[in-house]
Amino acid sequence: MTELQLAAALLDAALRGAAIALLLLIASRIRRDSAPVTLSAPATARARNAARLLTLFTLALCIQIVSSTPLFERSLPSVWQALPVGISVGNSVLFWLFVQLLFDDDFELRRWHALPWLFMFASGLTFALSFGEGTPATTVHLVTQALIRWLPLLFAVLTMVAAVRRWSADLVESRRQLRAFVVVAGCVYTAVMVAL
Repeated sequence: MTELQLAAALLDAALRGAAIALLLLIASRIRRDSAPVTLSAPATARARNAARLLTLFTLALCIQIVSSTPLFERSLPSVWQALPVGISVGNSVLFWLFVQLLFDDDFELRRWHALPWLFMFASGLTFALSFGEGTPATTVHLVTQALIRWLPLLFAVLTMVAAVRRWSADLVESRRQLRAFVVVAGCVYTAVMVAL
């Protein structure tokens, strides 16, 4: 390993560690602050659901950050990588649901909303389990590979639609700015992840 490669590996590890630390800090703050006292019962339920979804999303992002390290991908067999891959692929659904709760006052989280996440998780899990080093790609592997590449794009578009919808009717300026941030950051993140 050259000095440049070593420096790149150390920088990668430092950035991943910092990202995980920040995400865990966010998750702990969300859990601590997730019980608003002055809201009505429906608003309290919405706030708690949004806090739970954001906590799950941050923890799933931590798993994605760890499982996407070169060492993890190179050294562990695909059986051990299957669960983190499934969780990582499901992140797009968690983010879409969180944005729906955040920006759509009429949106209610239902039990059936777990189905898209389960489908994404199963697709990622199946993709990882169907991957064999040096073996020809099977139909299952090719289909699940297409699913885990293109379905996150679909959920990114749905997320952006949820953020843009009712933008002009939103009277809270800070929430309008947050909508713009979600749209831009969501586009960039999804494009980068699909490209990688």
